[in-house]
Amino acid sequence: MGKLVKNHWARLIALTAGVYQVAAALQGFFWPKIFWDFATHALDILVKPIPFLPIVNLVFGILIVC
Repeated sequence: MGKLVKNHWARLIALTAGVYQVAAALQGFFWPKIFWDFATHALDILVKPIPFLPIVNLVFGILIVC
């Protein structure tokens, strides 16, 4: 019974993390530079010409949810 409960909680945590990652990726399309501006401008290449980072996060988030 203990393993069943732990597996159920692990599945729910993974699903929650996947949904959060998809939501963060969608926000990354609308506000791409909000996270990097306070740290450095060297990482702007990941989000400015082509939103590479939000695309990768969206793909991995969908894979986690599936």
